Amino acid sequence: MALKQSLRSASVQRLCKIMTTNILELSRCHPLIAFTGLAYAFSWLLWGLTSSSFMVWLGGFGPALAAFVLTALLEGRDGLRRLLAQIFVWRVSPFWYLAALGLPFMGTLAVSLLYALEGDSISRLQGLAGWLSGLSQHYGILGLTLVFGVFVVAGEEFGWRGFVLPKLQEHHTDLYASLTVGLMWGLWHLPTLWPFQQDRDVMDLLLFIADILAVSVIYTWLYTNSHGSLLLICLFHSAYDVMVIYASATLPFLGATRGYELLVMLMIAGASIVWTGPVRFRRTIPNTAGPTS
Repeated sequence: MALKQSLRSASVQRLCKIMTTNILELSRCHPLIAFTGLAYAFSWLLWGLTSSSFMVWLGGFGPALAAFVLTALLEGRDGLRRLLAQIFVWRVSPFWYLAALGLPFMGTLAVSLLYALEGDSISRLQGLAGWLSGLSQHYGILGLTLVFGVFVVAGEEFGWRGFVLPKLQEHHTDLYASLTVGLMWGLWHLPTLWPFQQDRDVMDLLLFIADILAVSVIYTWLYTNSHGSLLLICLFHSAYDVMVIYASATLPFLGATRGYELLVMLMIAGASIVWTGPVRFRRTIPNTAGPTS
């Protein structure tokens, strides 16, 4: 009996060693496949367990978890330091802060104007005026939401822009890298979209994926020109979310603007590509300092 238990234990240990070796080898040879599997598995598992707000929030940290685990396995402590250091890169030109905070506002304003002007609706324009007035009245709570949002979206951005994007940029153009990250990012949201949610339809899914591909170009543009600043990226992501949430709550007609957001994002993304070219989204803007944190 003791011999059988010993043999069984040795077999289990051998199997675990083989599995660990294979996982490490897969991670080294195909880090993005390993990242996708780990990030999706963690997030989708938590989102599938319950619909509680806490689990939904915790599931959003799947990309960051995958980034830290794989960076530790592949690059060790030095790699983890480099990954973490990106959140402290703040000494960049004020132009990029203005772009990160201003583009979500300008995009939401453009979407609302397009919809209001299309129907020649005075009530829609009046509602938009009220929305602008509300922004000035609620700047305090919106500012706090923006700051809090930076910590929330960091759970995504350490993965998408901190880990995936730089690896793609090593071997591909920025345009290709942007679209690939955007597709990975968009499909990660699949449990919240059609066909898994009954209140969504296939058009919601298609518009969402197309929109996230377009906005991913803007993320890469900001990341590349800010010396890889995840702080700036998180500010942009948080500002984008704040504008979407606030506009959805205060502009009743916004739900009927399907397609307008995609049009605006395509225009902004297209302008950034025209400005820099599709190979490297880098444009020289005088900086107050270099890429030091």
